Amino acid sequence: MGFMTTTELMAHHRDLLNSLALLDKAAPGWNKADRERGQATRRNLQQEIGRVEGDLHMAGAIRKQA
Repeated sequence: MGFMTTTELMAHHRDLLNSLALLDKAAPGWNKADRERGQATRRNLQQEIGRVEGDLHMAGAIRKQA
């Protein structure tokens, strides 16, 4: 993925948070195999959220979380 504008980063961040919320909402109905895949997906989403938040912080769009 190339460089994103601050507006695009903010939209991507919102989409990632929405995806994480949907994943969490679906989690109670998972069997063991689904749970393992879901947990891996959750970790990937959290890592991407961290990267996007870092980019937004560097752009001055959000404050760094402590």
